Amino acid sequence: MTRGFQPTEQVIGELSRLPAVLPRCCLLAEIGAALRICGTVGLRSGQTAVEADFAGYPQAARLRTAITTVFGYRPPLQVVLPAGGRKRGKDAGAPRYLLVAGTGRDAEHLILSAGLTGPAGQPLAGMPRPVVAGRRCDCAAGWRGAFLAAGTLFSPQRARPLLTVACPSRETALALDGTARRMGIAAHLRKYRGTCHAAVAGPDGITRLLDAIGSPGTAREWLARWEACQARTAADPGAVPAGLGQLDGSNLTRSRQAADKSAMRARRALEILGRDTPGYLQQVAQLRIDHPYAELGRLGMMADPPLSKDTIAGRLRRLNAVADARAAELGIPGTEEALPGLAAAS
Repeated sequence: MTRGFQPTEQVIGELSRLPAVLPRCCLLAEIGAALRICGTVGLRSGQTAVEADFAGYPQAARLRTAITTVFGYRPPLQVVLPAGGRKRGKDAGAPRYLLVAGTGRDAEHLILSAGLTGPAGQPLAGMPRPVVAGRRCDCAAGWRGAFLAAGTLFSPQRARPLLTVACPSRETALALDGTARRMGIAAHLRKYRGTCHAAVAGPDGITRLLDAIGSPGTAREWLARWEACQARTAADPGAVPAGLGQLDGSNLTRSRQAADKSAMRARRALEILGRDTPGYLQQVAQLRIDHPYAELGRLGMMADPPLSKDTIAGRLRRLNAVADARAAELGIPGTEEALPGLAAAS
């Protein structure tokens, strides 16, 4: 029985096969981000040691190759078999891969070069300096290392496409989000089960990020599958995509209903206001109408000049409020009243 399309595994496979011959600055950003996400600094045989724990061999081997290329030594890689006892989850019973990235003077040089501590040697709160203070290529390399350490690309059949990296702290997630924005990609902080994630949502942002970090093949396949899913949905709006449970199907239905309602309210607002529609509200209304299922962050990136998702949301609320006030003056249905069925369903 085939496993089908496994997006996270495909991204990891594509990234781990990239030649580690990039500029030194990019490799340092990749190394620093990976170690910040899944690495620890401690003592090993009385010496300073940097270790990184990975769920898969390709990720650990990629980091080992990058360290060898930059620093000239080959770190040992150990397979850690699961301890006895009952384990839960999809990775129950699976081995872990522990990379001893450096010990002694090698560890100290690695820590300093990869920016794993602050200027005064204090523990790092966000992301290493080679990532946050580098060029766009360094930002992409940082995301590559972070994804290899703890990234997930969710199925294109989800109602809300999502790519996330689990981070050890809120500051780390916010710093990683900032590097995405420097590449022109909208990212946000997402909390799930007490863990902070750096997240990129929507097909446009996800595929652009995958292209930037070195996984264009998976980006194309993922986007093709997402578009096929959208085409099936357009042909049969009531259908739930294959692979989604009942709860996901209900969320998808509510999401589509809300998107349809938002676009129809924007269209009705323009009908009410006509030529009196302020230009800045006209723009967001037209974006909402032309792209009813696009997320607010993506609409903001389409705007000229680009706007934040909060600004888009605020202007849509302002548009509806102004249109409803005008409709009340004229004694005609407003943006809600003119939507029989949708208004009642809400």
